[in-house]
Amino acid sequence: DDFCLGATRFSIPHIADPERLSSRVVRNLLYYQTNYFVLYCVVFVLVGYFHPLNVIIGAVVLVGVVVGWRAILLQCKATRRQPSLWIGFFITLGAFVFVRLLASIAVFIAAIVLPLGVILLHAMSRKRNLKNQLNWGVERVGLRKTVMAVLLEELSFRLDIEV
Repeated sequence: DDFCLGATRFSIPHIADPERLSSRVVRNLLYYQTNYFVLYCVVFVLVGYFHPLNVIIGAVVLVGVVVGWRAILLQCKATRRQPSLWIGFFITLGAFVFVRLLASIAVFIAAIVLPLGVILLHAMSRKRNLKNQLNWGVERVGLRKTVMAVLLEELSFRLDIEV
């Protein structure tokens, strides 16, 4: 009931006050982190259920492009010379495959970004409650360090907002 069913606990975010909005988002991300993780997994699985082949192909192509690009950079760095004709051929082939499978890549990227958008929209529009504020105090004092707090710190979000 606390996460999504209480309609009175939602409001339109105040975009004009970025400090207050940032505080609301960070506090909601910390308080509802388990719910957000489950929501992310459910939306990702739903996209994968409706477009399984596209998600798999998109993931394989993106991983292949990243691994291939890394291998080419390491090869050029190791030999300290210009790339050979074979490397140019593989880059061209990789670009062709990338463009040919762009729809699958778009579905895979949507499967990653769509849940993040839903989570951000919820975190922006959900009002704080007493439990949320108590949890915030425990996080700030440092009595408990959660995965979301570590992630937000690594992404350079300020966890000491006093709004």
